[in-house]
Amino acid sequence: MSVLQLLFAALLVLTNGFFVGAEFALVSVRRSQIEPLGTTRARQVLYGLERLPQMMAAAQFGITVCSLTLGAVAEPTVAHLLEPVFEWIHLPDGMIHPLGYVIALAAVVFFHLVIGEMVPKNLAMAAPEKAAIWLAPGLVAFARVCKPITVALGAVAQAILRLFRV
Repeated sequence: MSVLQLLFAALLVLTNGFFVGAEFALVSVRRSQIEPLGTTRARQVLYGLERLPQMMAAAQFGITVCSLTLGAVAEPTVAHLLEPVFEWIHLPDGMIHPLGYVIALAAVVFFHLVIGEMVPKNLAMAAPEKAAIWLAPGLVAFARVCKPITVALGAVAQAILRLFRV
């Protein structure tokens, strides 16, 4: 079971990277780079650029879901995998879970930040046209599916902002 959970965690990190890359690609690409291409993917990028707030909301929703699910799945899995090592070195019982938690959290945060955030962001910013062509169609599809959720979240956010007279 732990191997499947680790594979699921890896998939979550990669999916998070997709959302981060798509978000940065759309905000970095210039319409003038995409318009002459005329491909189906280019039309999807233009669709996303015309609806940028909706795309950003969908990307943030995807990133949040991936990140929270990653924490829920990966940390206990990694901590559980470390328990036999801690028992083998005769770590006191009261230290096994706290130390396992700290090490697991550090590992999850490291991979999440590097693979799920920093690398995709920098790749998208280095080659926004290429990244947008490859990633925007998936984000557009996801945004269409989760539109009711992102619209509701946006309405709640606007209501809260009105309370602060913003």
